Amino acid sequence: MDFREGVGTDNYFRAKYGPQPIVSGLLSEKQLLKWAIITTFIGLVIGGYLVIVLIALGFLIITLYSGGPFH
Repeated sequence: MDFREGVGTDNYFRAKYGPQPIVSGLLSEKQLLKWAIITTFIGLVIGGYLVIVLIALGFLIITLYSGGPFH
């Protein structure tokens, strides 16, 4: 939003010490939105996978530590 409102221009202090994707012309607003959606989706997939693996590992450890669920 700063870019649209005129705050995030090329003389903005953040643009001076690091490249800002839209200000420096690396990405358009549409490309940046796509990039944000794709990377968020990838993060959610990886996080979901890790949660499933950790739940399975925890169940396995608890089951084996207690000697199994059956006598």
